[in-house]
Amino acid sequence: MANVDSRGMNSDSRLATPSGARDDSPPFDRLIAVHRRNGRGMVAYGILLLLAGVAFIVMGWNGTLPWMVGLITGIMTFFVAIFPYREALERDERMEGLQILSDEWHELTRGRSPTTQEKDQFGGLLHRLYSSDKSVG
Repeated sequence: MANVDSRGMNSDSRLATPSGARDDSPPFDRLIAVHRRNGRGMVAYGILLLLAGVAFIVMGWNGTLPWMVGLITGIMTFFVAIFPYREALERDERMEGLQILSDEWHELTRGRSPTTQEKDQFGGLLHRLYSSDKSVG
């Protein structure tokens, strides 16, 4: 009987490629690429917020907006820019963790095929650490 997780996937389907061929390694490269892409997006969003904050302050300074509105809006926008920056830092840490797990996986499987138990343990660990479902673990 297949081991089914909370998403309705069995342990074999987590390691299968889209073409249906069996892949013996967890999808480290794909996960790292997702975190890298999303981290760059968060950095760009944070920079955009910082620039918007500067624009509000300048508009308040030169009289386009009432000076107090421009100042308060600009400062608040600066503070809000902290959140995408924090998300980008978290993504960097996750990429480092995935790279370490990838290195460990390749060291574990060097010269031999991993057992089903090893694949299930690594798949479960990846799911608990990096799942978007926060009720896991």
